[in-house]
This record gives sequence, structure tokens and C-alpha cells, in this order.
Amino acid sequence: MPLVPRMKSAQIFIPEIGACAEVTDDSLKQGESFPAGARLIDGAGFEDYGTSEVLKDRIRMSEEGLFVISAAISGGALVGEPVIESRGFVFSDERDYMRDLKDVVVKAIDGAPSHGGNAEISAAIRRAVRNYLFKKTKQSPMILTVIQEV
Repeated sequence: MPLVPRMKSAQIFIPEIGACAEVTDDSLKQGESFPAGARLIDGAGFEDYGTSEVLKDRIRMSEEGLFVISAAISGGALVGEPVIESRGFVFSDERDYMRDLKDVVVKAIDGAPSHGGNAEISAAIRRAVRNYLFKKTKQSPMILTVIQEV
């Protein structure tokens, strides 16, 4: 004997978005419907899907991934090796792309204009890494750079 008795389809009510269910002590029936749509909660309040920059960023990160590239700079020159972290991004083959990415970052720093400061170095890194990743994977992950002047 089954643990849960089978219910008749007439006893099941699965409402659509905007449909009301009227519940009493002895009945459940469909009430009036009202216009409604999907709502996403974003921290402090409700945002319509597609209009929130925060939600757009979250969707992009979930679909394409995220790279965080940290580098220590002294007088416009790289100190040590850059540190590259990635989340939600998978390379399709076993090749060591992280080593290649470090080389791309080093070349971007070396080629960045010395008069532009950290903002110019960050832009050069993002541009070089974005181009490299798109050529290799046809994906465009979000790229964040952290430049620390030492």
C-alpha cells in the first residue's frame, strides 16, 4: 500500500502567476486573477527583471563567469607575478590557460602608457584579457582588476 494515497486531478490546484487561491476551512477554489509578472528581489528592494544593473551583472557573471586580476605595481612596473582568480568559468581543454593569462597580463602592464596611472593599467589589462579569452573561448566574462601601488 502506498504511503501517500493518490489524489484525483480535481483535487489539485496549481495556480499561475497572478491567480488567486481562495482557501476556507472546507474548500480551495480559484479566485479572481490580477495582472502580475516575475519579480526579483535585489537586496534593498524589488527590481523589474532586465532594468537593474545589479541583476544584469549577476546574470552576466552566471552565464560567462568572473575573473579577478590583482597586480602589485611600483613606478608603473610589475612587482612579482599577477594573481588571477576565476569563478564560473571553465576552459574546454586541459591546456594551462592560467599561465598564458599571466603572460597576457604582464605584456599588458609593460605596454600600458606610463603617464596614465593605475586606471590606464587596469584598462589595458581588461582589454588584453578580454581579447585573449574571447579568441580562445568565445566567451566574455566579467573582468575586475585590482592594482596595488607599492
